[in-house]
Amino acid sequence: MSLNYLPVIGIILASTGIGLVFRDYLASILGGIIVKANRRLVRGVRVKILAQPNMVLKGDIISVGLVRTSLHEVGDGEHLPSMRTGRTIKVPNSTLVNSPIVIYDGQITDEVVAFEPLPSRRIATVEDDMREAIMDTGHEVVAIGLYQRESNLIVHGIYREQTKSLGDSRSRIIKAYLLKRSSYTDDDTGTRKGETA
Repeated sequence: MSLNYLPVIGIILASTGIGLVFRDYLASILGGIIVKANRRLVRGVRVKILAQPNMVLKGDIISVGLVRTSLHEVGDGEHLPSMRTGRTIKVPNSTLVNSPIVIYDGQITDEVVAFEPLPSRRIATVEDDMREAIMDTGHEVVAIGLYQRESNLIVHGIYREQTKSLGDSRSRIIKAYLLKRSSYTDDDTGTRKGETA
């Protein structure tokens, strides 16, 4: 091999090394262009990014930058459902382009579950109590269902709420439901305390 080729080989190796280093940045810049072209991914929209099999990112878009998109983190689970955590997540735009994304509309449908021990003397009122609890907390009732297990009855309420509501609606509904259930007299008439049959 001639020594005349050494500078060319050096340039090729240097270019390859620089290309590998900047590959992620270039992918994120191209991803940013694609994300900005998608008119649904704008400031204030809530998204859930399924980045890896065991990694879920959920938040409200703050801004889409050249390389990264910033999100207000939103809880996604039983402990912090749909509540902002106060943390900011910076996601590479290449992740947004290469991962499945759930885009939330302005209104979502959610569910709440309560358990009624069996046997229950006030079984006839569980659906009405769940319906009233959902409406009393300011939500629209979609459906109420009952399912039986060995030792209890499952009361399943489905309701609509605004995506931006910053609070745990399920806890408020369950509390209203339990207060309704505890307000009954101990007799079999199905009347609440202070009411007459």
